[in-house]
Amino acid sequence: MASIDQKIETFINNHFPDIDYSVLGNNSESEAHRKALKYEYFVNSIEYYTLQKVIDSEEIKSISTGDMRGIDGIYLVLNNQFIGFPEKNETDFFIDWKNRIIEIIDESSKVDAKFIFIQSKSSKIELDKFKGVCDAVYDIFNEEPSDLHSNKQVQSVKFLFEKVCEKEHNLELVVKICAINKDNRTLERTISNIQWSTAIAKQKKDLKSIIFSNVDIEIKSGQEYLEKLEGILAPNQRDYPVKNLKDRFIEITNEKATCFIGYLNLNEVNDLISSEDGGLDDVFFDNIRYFEGFGGEDSVNSKIFNSLSVNDDIFHLLHNGITITAHSKHFNPQNGNLEIKAFSIINGCQTSNIIYEWVKENTHTGEYLKTVNIPVKIIITGNTDLRALITETANTANDVKTIQLISITDEAKAIQGMFNNEVRSGDRLHYERLSNQYPEVGNAYKIQTTDLFRSYYSSFGIAPHRLTVGYGGFEREMLKQKDFLGTKNNGQTKQDLRSYYISSLAFNYLDRFLRSKYPYLLSLRHHFLLLLFISIDNEFHTKVDIYKKNVPNKIITGIKNLAESKTKFDNIMTKICDLAIEHFDFFIEQTSEKTKVKSKSYYTEEGTNKMIEKFLEKK
Repeated sequence: MASIDQKIETFINNHFPDIDYSVLGNNSESEAHRKALKYEYFVNSIEYYTLQKVIDSEEIKSISTGDMRGIDGIYLVLNNQFIGFPEKNETDFFIDWKNRIIEIIDESSKVDAKFIFIQSKSSKIELDKFKGVCDAVYDIFNEEPSDLHSNKQVQSVKFLFEKVCEKEHNLELVVKICAINKDNRTLERTISNIQWSTAIAKQKKDLKSIIFSNVDIEIKSGQEYLEKLEGILAPNQRDYPVKNLKDRFIEITNEKATCFIGYLNLNEVNDLISSEDGGLDDVFFDNIRYFEGFGGEDSVNSKIFNSLSVNDDIFHLLHNGITITAHSKHFNPQNGNLEIKAFSIINGCQTSNIIYEWVKENTHTGEYLKTVNIPVKIIITGNTDLRALITETANTANDVKTIQLISITDEAKAIQGMFNNEVRSGDRLHYERLSNQYPEVGNAYKIQTTDLFRSYYSSFGIAPHRLTVGYGGFEREMLKQKDFLGTKNNGQTKQDLRSYYISSLAFNYLDRFLRSKYPYLLSLRHHFLLLLFISIDNEFHTKVDIYKKNVPNKIITGIKNLAESKTKFDNIMTKICDLAIEHFDFFIEQTSEKTKVKSKSYYTEEGTNKMIEKFLEKK
């Protein structure tokens, strides 16, 4: 699974693509300080999303404080409304903010205000830093003069605090220390000792003495924030109510997950998979494949379709049903419904699609659809490793190749987010992470997981000779070593995921070029991909151990610049091909009749090394 660092990096790139690092002052070029600022934006985003259920980058930036004695974020929940704190000044923005505060307070007979202060730790959590943050919060509200009182953002906090205190009020304070690189168990061990428990009790007492009716100090783990992030990143953000839960489902709960086992009727399944406009919703993002169609009359999917018409009363006896994972749940005791969110059907994709198509084609009433039932298992967990294991196990009964299971990893999902952008004018590539995910897109514009594998090991693996016909043994070897899209023992991603993106991007255009211009050289496409990277950096093949962990910008921009221009790309590939025809006599033979690649001549590491040597000599 991808590390939290990698996931945060992906999240920040999506929502804060143009971070202004000048706010770091003299530390603007420091990678450690840049990383800390990204953590800060990430934590503040999770806090904001928890309240607002959206990501508003500009408002989230307003939570950040800059250098404020360890306080990395401040916001307020005022009568259930989110309030950020701008710098106190005379700009129109601040005046509008102040007028909004006054209006909210004036229209309330009693004001409920909860001040939240955040410190996001990208490194280890330390007791003295924790005390420092609490002391800073105390100094902000204390009437005694403090260096913080000259801070414009603090002045906004004090202005609002004073306005609230003018009316009948309920004041609460929450201090959150977010230790991103800690999981729940590690964090619990850290803060359970006597020094921490004593310090927390003392700080709560001191802060409550100001005026607050309640003070809470929360020490948050990266695992907790990661689980919330998974819900945000899920393509499907829709709530779905499982009605009359206790009448139809049994519940099995432990510390890892909550599982409900029961049934839904056909009408409910159709609602589960349908979007608001009646189309098919994206509820299969954690599955390993999309709908594969009906095939012939004797296909399994056609038989299930026909079964709906003739076996309605025993349909639930004949078919395996559906398994759903969801990031969160809420049980509504008033109506007995279980509301699940960010859910995915991880087993039963074919059955679900067949039901959707069957309902569209038949004119049965809603009452009839309610009489046909199907078994359903609903698993609630924010643990991505557990969800991946559930998906893998649920699909082991199917004919699923091992590399297909890579599609459900966090790494594969992160790479998918790198695609779907227009590379050339009118030319958009898609990473088809799941089988048949983009049936409407032509094969030339789709990159599949096998393409990621071949392009990565051809270039960053310096092993084009291993990607020849029948490379299944090499694939199994890399999967067994957990090298391909793999992680280290500490959970860190082994490779920079951009290495997969940039190599597969180049491989797609290279493959299309050869098929069009030099089809007789197609069997050397893996070798030519390596030469394309070497043409951008002559030392590429000697530095891949470094490059695949952190792809340098010159490689990324070099490939992208070529890919964006068909003329440039075609020119450099023409030079590579012509050079190969003229000088790679160990791979290519020319007769009076035709030019062709020698059979199996390119299957050895020796041949790859000889090719690199000759290319550098002649290019």
